[in-house]
Formats: sequence, C-alpha cells, structure tokens
Amino acid sequence: MLSSFYSRWAQYFTAQGFVSLVVDSAGSRGLGITCGDVKKRLRMYRERPFDAYAALAYLQSLDVVNDGRIGLVGWSQGGGVVLLSVVSLSIARPSPPPAHDFAAAAAFYPALCSDRIQSRPFTEVEPQSWSTEIPLLVLQGAADNWTRPEPCVSFIKGVEQRGNPVSIILYDGAYHGFDAENVKIRSLPQFTTAQGVVPIVGTNAQARDAARMHLSEFLKRHLRPENQE
Repeated sequence: MLSSFYSRWAQYFTAQGFVSLVVDSAGSRGLGITCGDVKKRLRMYRERPFDAYAALAYLQSLDVVNDGRIGLVGWSQGGGVVLLSVVSLSIARPSPPPAHDFAAAAAFYPALCSDRIQSRPFTEVEPQSWSTEIPLLVLQGAADNWTRPEPCVSFIKGVEQRGNPVSIILYDGAYHGFDAENVKIRSLPQFTTAQGVVPIVGTNAQARDAARMHLSEFLKRHLRPENQE
C-alpha cells in the first residue's frame, strides 16, 4: 500500500502539472521494511535501479507522457538508488540505451552519497570519477545524522567541479525526513547504525517548503518543453 508520505508527494507533483508514478520496490518483492536489514538493503541497491529504468520504459509507452521529459526522484534509500541509476556506468541502463534517458533527477537525503561508496569495489566507477550527463539535484538536511551531509557535500561538489550537471542544497537544522508533514522530531533506536548512531527524523516545515520550491523550479526547468531553448 502506498504510504501517506509518497501519496502526498504524488499529489504535489500532480498539482504542479506532472504525471507521477510511484514504484513500490520493497512491497512488490514482499520485503516490507528494509531499513536496518543489511541483506534486504543490499538487494534493494542491486535491483531498484532496474525498477527505475522499467518505470522509465513504462512511462514512455503512455501517450500522455512526453518521453523525452521524464524525471527521477528518490528519498533516502531511494535517493541512493537515484545515484546508482543516473551514473554514466549505471548497472541498470539498457543496452542499447533508451532513445531518451531521464531528463533530470533529484535525491532527498540520499544513502550511498559519498565517493567511497560510489566507486570501486562497490561499483564499477574508479575513485573520483563518478559522472553523469543527467542533471541531478540533491536536497539534504544539514542536521541529518542518518545520511550525513558531510560526505555527500564533498562528493557532489567534487562531481560538479569535474564538469557534471549536479548540485546540492543544504537546509539548516533539518533532520532526515524533514520534508514529511507533521512528523514530530524523534529518535529511532531500532535503526541504530553500525557506528552506534541513533537516527533522528522529523518535519522541518521551513526546510520542507524551501525544498518543494527548489525541486519544483528544478523539474520545471528540465522537464517542461517550453523551458527548453
């Protein structure tokens, strides 16, 4: 069943004039919650990029969708999947590649957001050579202790300096899941990390509103044909 979090985001995208498709990768595999379960999480990272490209192919088959103006958005684990999907050496990109790849991608507080995890031996990418031709926006809480901002900022800034169309925006005081609606800030000891960090999650209304504005501007810039020269 689609959670209220993703339902609200789908409603938001619809209100912005976009067709939206939410892919339930864990539920469709009968995996339930995959946070904190290493085997399930690794399976998701291996398989979800293929879900992203299957979704792209499905959307491109619809008459109501402009097949050259499709974006990809992910949150947390899904944000990490965005990185694994749009990288130039993506394991999931079809061969031959689609006539039109994703036109833009965005990742909220993404997992795997560091050069160490995005390069060998975890992927086929050599260290400090991650690249993409797909415009990518990362939206990250500055206070996030679950998917920490420091390695992500360093990674994205390095990718940007190598000439890739990527950027990152930090939101002061925002924890993991800051864009949820009406979620009290709380700790999640059941998901304590291997480093002993107890994740903190919760809404930051100011950051949420700013992120919605930034995401909307980004998607309209890259996905609306009238905005293309």
